[in-house]
Amino acid sequence: MKKTMSSFLILLMLLLYVIPAVQGADYGVSASVNGSTVELSGSGAGGTGQVTLVILRESDGARVHIDQTAADGNGSYAFRTVLDGGDYQAVVSTGEEIFLSPVFQVQAGGSGGDGGNDGGGDGGSGDNDSDSDSNGDSGGVTAAPSAPAAPAAPQKPAEPQAPAKPGEPAAAAPAFGDLEPVASWAGPAIRSLGAKGIVNGVSEGSFAPLKEVTRAEYLAMLLRAYGKVDLEAQASFSDVSPRDWHYSVVASAVAQGLVEGVGDNRFEPDRSITREEMSLMTARLLTAIGGKKAVQAEEVLRVFKDRESIAPYAAEAVALLVQEGIVNGMTEDTFEPKGMANRAQAAVILARLLGLAS
Repeated sequence: MKKTMSSFLILLMLLLYVIPAVQGADYGVSASVNGSTVELSGSGAGGTGQVTLVILRESDGARVHIDQTAADGNGSYAFRTVLDGGDYQAVVSTGEEIFLSPVFQVQAGGSGGDGGNDGGGDGGSGDNDSDSDSNGDSGGVTAAPSAPAAPAAPQKPAEPQAPAKPGEPAAAAPAFGDLEPVASWAGPAIRSLGAKGIVNGVSEGSFAPLKEVTRAEYLAMLLRAYGKVDLEAQASFSDVSPRDWHYSVVASAVAQGLVEGVGDNRFEPDRSITREEMSLMTARLLTAIGGKKAVQAEEVLRVFKDRESIAPYAAEAVALLVQEGIVNGMTEDTFEPKGMANRAQAAVILARLLGLAS
C-alpha cells in the first residue's frame, strides 16, 4: 500500500522521539544560521545518493520546509533555505539512515521565502537574453496551512528575504565557479536568486547552468518563488506517487490551475521541460497573480519565423511572456519552442518575475 506524503512526514516527526535515544548527542546534520538564512550539511549518504530534508518547527512540530538533493561522490550534501524566526530541528533521510540536526534558532525579522537545492543534466544553449535561475530542481517548498475547500489562486508574496536588520550581516550569495558560459545573460539572475535563498547549486561552488530542467523541477522553482505549497494537496496522475519529492508541488499546482497532465492520466514529472511548456506554466502564474493577458498575440509572435511550431495551447503564453519582457528568443527571429530549457534560462525567468534581474 502506498504511503501518503503526510504519513511519511508524520513518521519522520515520530522519529524525533526515537532517534535521540539511539544517537544521543551524536547529531548527523550540522546547522549554520546567518540571520534568516540557514545552511544544513552532512555526509554519509549512500545508496542512490538522494537526500531528503524535512525542517520541523519546535513549538508545534509543524513541517515548514521539505527539500531533496543529490549527495556528491563522497556522500556529502548541503541545503540552504530562509526561515522565519523561531526554533527548528532538521530531519535528513539518506534512504538508508535518518539523521537529526541540533535544535537551532533563527532570529525574527527575516521573511518566510525559502530556498532549496536545485540539483541539476547538461542542457541546451542559453536564452538569447543580453541582460539579466538532483538530477533536477528537487527544490525545497514551504509548507502552507491546510488548503481551503476551493482552490485559491496563488498570491504574490513579499520578496523572499527581507533586508538584514541593522547590525545583522546580509546573507552572502553563493559563489558559483561555473557561470562563465552564461555570465553575460544569466549571471546576475543566478546570483540574485542565490542570495535570496531561492536557488542553490548542485554541489559546493557549482550551479550547472546548462543542465536541463525537468517539468517537476521548474514547477517547484515557480512555487518556491511565488506560491504556497499545500502538503496535503492530492494528485491522481499515474506517474506521480505520494512518495515522490515533487508530489505536493504537482498537486498544489494542479489545484491552483497552473498545470494539467500530458494525457493518459500522466504528468511526466521527470521529463525535461520544453521552452513552450515553461512559458505556459509561467504565464498561467503571471495571469493568476497579476491578471496579465497577451495583447495582439499574433503580432507579438510575428518576429519569430518558427512561430508556427509553437503549440496552439502555448502560443498566447509565449506571446504574454515576450510582451512582458520575461522571455526572448533563442535568436533574434527564432523561439525554438520544442527546445529543452536549462537551469540558467529558468533563473532568468524567475528573476524577471520577481524583479530581481539587473
